[in-house]
Amino acid sequence: IIGAFFTALWWTMLIEMMNLAINRFLTVVLFRVSTVIYSRKLLKVFGALLLLLLLIITIFKLTPDNTYLFVTSSFAWGPGPEDQSISKGMQLVSKYLLIVMEVITVAVCTVILVYISTRNGMKFSRREFSITLELLVSSVYTIAAFVYWTFLEYPVFGGTTLSNYISVQVWIFLNGINTSIYLLINKRLRQSIFRLAIKRKLPTSREHISHLRMAIATTNRVR
Repeated sequence: IIGAFFTALWWTMLIEMMNLAINRFLTVVLFRVSTVIYSRKLLKVFGALLLLLLLIITIFKLTPDNTYLFVTSSFAWGPGPEDQSISKGMQLVSKYLLIVMEVITVAVCTVILVYISTRNGMKFSRREFSITLELLVSSVYTIAAFVYWTFLEYPVFGGTTLSNYISVQVWIFLNGINTSIYLLINKRLRQSIFRLAIKRKLPTSREHISHLRMAIATTNRVR
């Protein structure tokens, strides 16, 4: 049940991410159009459709014709050989739906950057710039990771131990790329983390003296 629910969440997340990219594009470039398309009533309709899609996919994934196998050679999950064609088709569509979502995000972020930079009197705030840059870089990296997993790992490198190791590292970095970009852009956050690390690493003078006294007392007891 949990696996079926998370699979349905994956689908709805991809669709909602594409919707957010289009929403961002219309809000910045075509604001009047965005107020019509993303009115309160239509937003409720979009939300209801997403919930309906979530329910349908969850129920479908709970049927006996849907199984998942873990392939130890590639460290990946996939449909079982006895699954119906619709299950395998959904797996394939979800994979390419991810790349479609990322391509749309890259196109939207690029258009927004060009639009803002060429308009007189308009400029990004630091927060808007960081969000747009984060989306752009993470989407480009996701596309590169998709190309490696789909067209290079097995077709070119044959799924060797080294290629699987690189695949795992690509996945690990993909999970932390947004955090890394945000740390690079946000100077105040970097300073806060640096100060926190110094505080934990270097004790205060009183703590240092107390620690020395405890060490001396322990040494005297042992003697």
